Amino acid sequence: SFNFTNLVFGWPNNINSTVINDYAREDLKFMFYVPNYFLNGSELWSDYQDRWDAVVPKYKLLAQQGKLAGFSVGDEVMSQSNPTLDIVHTMVNTIRASFPRGSPGSAIWWNENNGWISSRSSNMVLIY
Repeated sequence: SFNFTNLVFGWPNNINSTVINDYAREDLKFMFYVPNYFLNGSELWSDYQDRWDAVVPKYKLLAQQGKLAGFSVGDEVMSQSNPTLDIVHTMVNTIRASFPRGSPGSAIWWNENNGWISSRSSNMVLIY
């Protein structure tokens, strides 16, 4: 369960440090949209791990400060950007390796049209 009631969702370039410092508080956390660190169109960047590793310290600090709710890997990312479910799993597992379940800022959110998922892969294990 979470000890806050509200979150701000947005792209990292739209949520700057001024916004975070002015508005983050005990009951308001930030959730960052992060597919751009991973996806080049429908494929993973060849250096996605390096791209992610470069921003982890920033997000770890926000988590330690109690300002981070977690991450979104996309709103219908499969039907919008067209990566496979295996690629989405890679994105989520990469984030989870940096932010273990139960640690501050560890929520990972993704929604998808279920018909789209089931037509793309038989692997339906989506618990992260």
